[in-house]
This record gives sequence, C-alpha cells and structure tokens, in this order.
Amino acid sequence: MPSGYICNDNCNPAAIKDILLQRYALGERDFTNNFSCVELRLSDLRGADLSGVNLSNTNLSNSILKYIDLSYANLSNANLTNANLEGAILDSANLEGAIFSTTIMPDGSVRNN
Repeated sequence: MPSGYICNDNCNPAAIKDILLQRYALGERDFTNNFSCVELRLSDLRGADLSGVNLSNTNLSNSILKYIDLSYANLSNANLTNANLEGAILDSANLEGAIFSTTIMPDGSVRNN
C-alpha cells in the first residue's frame, strides 16, 4: 500500500486529485497524514468514489465535490466552506465539527454553520 505525503510544490489541484485517486484505487483510505503540506481547496473531485476515506481536518473549501461518493467517509473538522456537494452521497459520513459556510449540500440546499 502506498504511503508518504501527497505533496506538490505548486499545490496543483489536478495533480493532487490524480495522486489521491491513484492511491485510493490501490487501497489507501486514510489520508489524514498525507495532506499536511497541501490543501484540497479548489479541487475538482466530481464523481470520485472516496467511500470510507479519512479526510478529517482537510481543507476542501471551494472544491467541486458534485456526485462524489463519500459514504462512510470521515470528514470530521473538514473545511467545506463554499464547497459544492450537489448530488454527493454522504450516507453514514462523519461530519462532526465540519465547517459549512455557503456550502451546497447534496439536495441543492445551502448550509451555513
């Protein structure tokens, strides 16, 4: 199973997405330590299957997360400010402490808290 940090000197969201999805396909699910030097803000992860992934404390602000599968994912304390989760699957996802501010939820409503 892959390990180590997902780093990109330019913080290129497309490159980070590719690495994230590649590692997920190889079976990695806990990314909490891998994002210490990058943020996923501004990422376009639409349609990705990230069920069961651990993205706690990750900055996902301004990300496009449309139709993403985050069932059973750990998003505790994640920053979802201005994120678009339209059509996303959040079944049994841990959203405890997540930051919602003008976040578009799966049903199209806007959540602020």
